Amino acid sequence: MRSQEARVLPLNDLHSSKGARFAEVASWLIVEDYREPEAELAKMRESSVILDRSHRSRFMVTGPDAAGLLNRATAGTLKQLSEGQTIRACIVDSAGRISDLLLISQTGAISYLVSGEPGRRRKTAAQLGESLSPDLEVKFEDRTESTCSLAIEGPASSQFLSAQIGDDLDRTLSPFHCRPSSSTASARSPLGQQTQARMDSH
Repeated sequence: MRSQEARVLPLNDLHSSKGARFAEVASWLIVEDYREPEAELAKMRESSVILDRSHRSRFMVTGPDAAGLLNRATAGTLKQLSEGQTIRACIVDSAGRISDLLLISQTGAISYLVSGEPGRRRKTAAQLGESLSPDLEVKFEDRTESTCSLAIEGPASSQFLSAQIGDDLDRTLSPFHCRPSSSTASARSPLGQQTQARMDSH
């Protein structure tokens, strides 16, 4: 049963029109399946499928001191990062406890896309806000509800996405790297590859 606080995915109407069944996870209604779970799982193992991961938080951090802000929040993790790369990182609270597991992509010289675990959005936003200070020139935006996050998973994921955007991603995008899409239809959508079997678009 849906709780009153449950949010719907930006593509909820599209999923519903395809016969999706939903389940509530971390106060979001997410797609559970399209009424053929066994066939859908086989498709992912054999080819590729699109998964809506929009219940993950998404923050855009930009400005000359964007790296400084994220370094404060993640204990210096960004020292390992350069433009076009993605890393896993932890954000910790004042007691040193892990409060969220992040994927941070450097999408430009002074811009970073930060994606966190479902259900941790408010706390992560608060902790990033606490890391702000008057000496930092940085802009912090919560884009969780104004954007989508899609994952293409399966052994043929790169071939599928390459066909959609007209680009050979096996040649141009390595695991744990990211770059803007060259597709006209998604020119403002950063693409990222975590592994050979998973591609992400935001």
